[in-house]
Amino acid sequence: MSEPFFDRVSNKALGQLLVERGFITPDECAAGLDHARARGLRLGEALYEMGLATQNQISYAVGEQFGLRPLELTPDMVDPELVSRFPFDLLQRHLLLPLIVEGDTLVVVVSDPHNLDGLRALGTILPEYRVSAQIGDPNQIRRCLETPEVRRAAAESTQSRTPSATGPKATPRQNDMVAWLVSTALEEPASDLLVQTRGGDAVVVRVPADGSPIRVIHEFRAAFFPVVRSGLLHGSAPISPVRGEAAIWRLPFTAGGAGCLLQIVISADAGGDTLRIRPLAVDGAAREGGRQEPPPSPPFAALPEFGLLLYRDPDDLGCAVAALMRRELARGIPLVLHEVVRRVVPGVAYLPASLTDPVAATISRGASVVVTDHPISSRHALRIRGALANAPAVIAAAPLPAGPAAASPDAADFLRLPGVMAAEIGPGGRAEIRTPDLAATLLQGAPAAVMAPAAAKGKG
Repeated sequence: MSEPFFDRVSNKALGQLLVERGFITPDECAAGLDHARARGLRLGEALYEMGLATQNQISYAVGEQFGLRPLELTPDMVDPELVSRFPFDLLQRHLLLPLIVEGDTLVVVVSDPHNLDGLRALGTILPEYRVSAQIGDPNQIRRCLETPEVRRAAAESTQSRTPSATGPKATPRQNDMVAWLVSTALEEPASDLLVQTRGGDAVVVRVPADGSPIRVIHEFRAAFFPVVRSGLLHGSAPISPVRGEAAIWRLPFTAGGAGCLLQIVISADAGGDTLRIRPLAVDGAAREGGRQEPPPSPPFAALPEFGLLLYRDPDDLGCAVAALMRRELARGIPLVLHEVVRRVVPGVAYLPASLTDPVAATISRGASVVVTDHPISSRHALRIRGALANAPAVIAAAPLPAGPAAASPDAADFLRLPGVMAAEIGPGGRAEIRTPDLAATLLQGAPAAVMAPAAAKGKG
């Protein structure tokens, strides 16, 4: 695809052209510029919002800047089948109207010739065509996109690409990549799906949670990554506060016979962009074809000021944290900062730990208890507890090694906090209270002595 662009043939500003054509007065132009600066708008948008110029007048002046005459659009000019080949939300967001295909050229009407991002995104969907852009009235573009015929074709196209966790595996095409990614992520809910860009290429890899080898399952051109990213975020509700982009897909699904949500996290480094899609099991959701195991009791009978959960299996930790969250949800505002836990309790905020400032999140949420599913130092724990006047409880977690090993420095440091309590998490999330000394021994890979659980003491 060649780069879509407009050749500007006039150096005159939009306001100057509108004044010269008698569409507005110099005073109206000055007022429009002031309004545009105050509202963060383009001059044309400001003049239209103020009622000083019509869209036809603005489009005419914009067209004159680029040596083009705006197209007069009517709904009967639109090809619903052609429009349906593109994500409808992309067309609406950028006000783009695919009008006709002539040989190897796709003619697209755009309201704003400066909107090259929208044209680039459109061009990546049908890379075999050269994009030829024309200028049109934004209101006319909207009317053409809102016709019943176009709406029906777009809905049928979207429905044909609806993701299914149980259906046959599809071969991804660029115009249904978002649906394919969602469907593929749901096929193996115990793994992450990563989309990574490196240079001009992008790969889709599956990362099993159990440490099995990573598998590359698809490759595509990195130029299409912004479209995939935009499509996934458009169908999702943003998570806040985080130091990046994170969201939850708006629609719940069933995967592996149980209800689940999809968490989307986007990050970037010097090498490129990474988009992670992670299925999260919804705690308490009815499971198909079988009965659920009774939930475990919370790890601590009374909530301590500081608590450490020691686990061997992340699924067991997820069950234990869910049990704690169910109880604390009725008492206050729990918050979970997670990277390992893949089970969520409805009504509880789960924020990706890698993108979250724990102190800022604690303050923003007004949390009464903060759970991290990874080790943190005593300094960080004290900062979280001191973030609010109500001094929220802080619960951290640390994996137990399979054999003798050096204890996690942060976990060992956490156990030195005053009044700290520890619990060893067993199968199904069942917990046994351990003394801080025994917990420190377990963190070094030594087997636990057979003992009765110690009495749980702490903050109620």
